[in-house]
Amino acid sequence: AGLGHPEWADAPRFLTNGTRVENKPALVALIAKETIGVTTAAMATRLDAAGVPNAPVHAMDQVAKHPQTAAVGMLRGDLTGPLRFFGLPFSLDGERPGRVEPAPPLGDDNDWLQRLLGENP
Repeated sequence: AGLGHPEWADAPRFLTNGTRVENKPALVALIAKETIGVTTAAMATRLDAAGVPNAPVHAMDQVAKHPQTAAVGMLRGDLTGPLRFFGLPFSLDGERPGRVEPAPPLGDDNDWLQRLLGENP
């Protein structure tokens, strides 16, 4: 729809999930031909115009800087220090589960782990 080839939807080799899987290399090549060199913003505009739900796939550094990441409180850790990590990507009853403190210093849990594994009684 957003790629300018509505005929692909009715093509026997792409008609069902099974035939799309069987013909995946051909389908990927067709899609690549239409999207190579197209910016994310331009592709989103085309897909939006065609009524196709879409969203960009971000690299981790983009996710960390994205306003929505901050808005939902997904970046966790010591916000004043260098240790930052992502929280779980969902909320339960409006709360993001999980720890908010940074990981312990390297080696901090060695004794406990050795006792747990029976290596240091």
